[in-house]
Amino acid sequence: MKPLNPQQKNTKDKIYSETHYIAEQMWEYYSKKETFGLFLGLVKRKGLNWGYQMLSDMKDYKKRESKKMPVKILMAESRH
Repeated sequence: MKPLNPQQKNTKDKIYSETHYIAEQMWEYYSKKETFGLFLGLVKRKGLNWGYQMLSDMKDYKKRESKKMPVKILMAESRH
């Protein structure tokens, strides 16, 4: 079965696990290529629950403040 959208195939080829999916969502939030490895490492180290919680916090922050959550806050949260 062929994908309906050619871009959809490229995205699915890069995603190997749920950890990669969360890291990709965080990466798309900041839209910086060099941060994917950072997010992937954090989610692998801290776990999927932490990854989903941080992704939710990032989206909530954007709704409240009308701007993106600074990476410093994310890094501070990863130390707990």
